[in-house]
Amino acid sequence: MTAYILELWLHQEAVDQVAGEYDLTPGLTPEAALGELPPAVSQALAPHLEGFAAWHQGLLLDQELTGISRVRLYFHHRSAALPALAAGPWWGELLANLARATALYPGPQDTRLPRRFQPLAYTVAPLRHLLEHIRRRARQDPELLPHLLAPLSSATPDSPLDPLGQTSQLLSRFLARDDWRERDVFHLLLDFVEGSPQLFGEPLLNIWFSLKRLQEEDPPAYTRALAALINEGRGYLRDLPHWRAVLRRSGGPGPWDASRRDLVAQAVAGLLGVKGEDFQKLAGADGLTWPQLLEAAGLPEKDIDLKPLEKASLFLAAELFPEDSGQRRFLRHLLEQEEPYRRLLASVYDPPDAREAQLAGVKEAFNRHPANCESQVEFAPEEARQFLQVFFLRPDPVEAIIHREWRKDLYHTLKG
Repeated sequence: MTAYILELWLHQEAVDQVAGEYDLTPGLTPEAALGELPPAVSQALAPHLEGFAAWHQGLLLDQELTGISRVRLYFHHRSAALPALAAGPWWGELLANLARATALYPGPQDTRLPRRFQPLAYTVAPLRHLLEHIRRRARQDPELLPHLLAPLSSATPDSPLDPLGQTSQLLSRFLARDDWRERDVFHLLLDFVEGSPQLFGEPLLNIWFSLKRLQEEDPPAYTRALAALINEGRGYLRDLPHWRAVLRRSGGPGPWDASRRDLVAQAVAGLLGVKGEDFQKLAGADGLTWPQLLEAAGLPEKDIDLKPLEKASLFLAAELFPEDSGQRRFLRHLLEQEEPYRRLLASVYDPPDAREAQLAGVKEAFNRHPANCESQVEFAPEEARQFLQVFFLRPDPVEAIIHREWRKDLYHTLKG
């Protein structure tokens, strides 16, 4: 499939004219890819080979999952908010990351999101993933933000890379503090969409304005829709796009069993950087626990961004079951409704029989709801134990609260 469109900064009168295309085959070098393009396109990209190479090589990652097999490049005579490859290899890598996230996105899963707002999810969930990726890189390299912003402001006047200043503003505001609430992050993203009409197009902007009108006309409905968009983004942080796609391939009908439990554990371990032989050394018949994965990762909990991992196992587990199955609907129920999720989480320090009793109560409440009468969920005793192992493959809730509090800027500002 042709899964990504790259804007070329060439002076052409025609709009949306195909400039060139090539097959994205494994082992194809950037130089060879340029050779498959028309001479005018190759010549235009030649001065920006580092950016093009980073982008091209990034598209080859996870190709068996993304399905990106052909790249098509377009001439556009308009400006755009996202910079082109002239901004250098950093931006080439980031644009490829965004392309992969977009290709891996399965579409909105949150049942609270009205159909008319679903196109926003296709845009903001991959962008939320990209922002978190940039934040993680910025923590490792304090010079990252200046590297990203410098080419945007130094571009030639007749070919601006950030003509409206929206990209620079989004990155600067997001990276300025470490304690953004998810609601605030999504307002940043939605403001970015609103301020970038040349990039996102009129249809998406009309949907965004419709959502804004809902805030005035029906605040509770707006709150539900925004919560759904936030949840879509939360399920797309770190390497969740990759691991959700991996598990999607392994899913199918049937009850909980040890193989599903172990697939989720492998994916959570992968999110912590424990892969391959390192994971195989851990695997055991009784399943894995969060402390075991944390120890294998070799990282103290205080050095890990815990928020993306709190519900990661549920997002992953949902990929293992068909869309209309009771198991998947139950997992979505826990992801979307805080009350049953917190009820189950409250049993974290209880003995196994108390945990199973709490799960039974949450399950019975789910089954009693009229909307679930045709998709009941049941757990045999062994299935319940395996489900709970998956549910608690997450940071300790008390540690997570402490971690969030200490990450707040207030504690980095006040002395003592």
